[in-house]
Amino acid sequence: MKFYDRVNELEILARIEKQSTETACFTIMVGRRRIGKTTLLLRSSEGQRLLYLFVSRNNEAVLCNQFQQYSLIVKNKPMFSKPESRNTCWAIGDNFLRFWFRFIYPNQTLIEMGKMDLLKLYISNNYEQYSGFVLEKYFRQKFAEEESITSIGNFWDNTGENEIDLIALNDFDKTATVAEVKRNPKKISLQALAMKTAALQKQLSKYQVTYKSLSLQDM
Repeated sequence: MKFYDRVNELEILARIEKQSTETACFTIMVGRRRIGKTTLLLRSSEGQRLLYLFVSRNNEAVLCNQFQQYSLIVKNKPMFSKPESRNTCWAIGDNFLRFWFRFIYPNQTLIEMGKMDLLKLYISNNYEQYSGFVLEKYFRQKFAEEESITSIGNFWDNTGENEIDLIALNDFDKTATVAEVKRNPKKISLQALAMKTAALQKQLSKYQVTYKSLSLQDM
């Protein structure tokens, strides 16, 4: 296949690639169908190591399995749930993709119209709620790397009334940490957390439980 022109576009992508060696970058390429966006992207990345993912038109089960192999999505179950439990949820594992599908993909019309000020306003108005999930993910990873624990996760029940952001267990000394995660520490109630944990009284009966509040101040 022959490749013509696109000199300016290739120069822009080259600058972005160079910038990405110094800081994280997320680039959006927008255009009509069949004008060569994919070919341009692949040409700009020639000779480089990259992950190129093509989403085929398969059924949901096949796509979920493929995405899970690349850690693009993760399959989550509540702590203490049985392996055969159907209380499962899928989540986007990659932070860039999560941001894309939350803010960019639903607002492509704003980007095409050049309404970046409105897109920025929309992100600003909704970012606090969005970043709460990312903060929970951050603290679970932080605990897994730094604390003396044997397992970690979160919990939710079928009613949606009892949700616990972080449960970390040490099965050797039988200790457990149960934590509520919020951006603003003033919105955390350890008393309310203890009441929600009562739903796990049987599972935690052999552990010495410590309740914690985690916020941006604890990062």
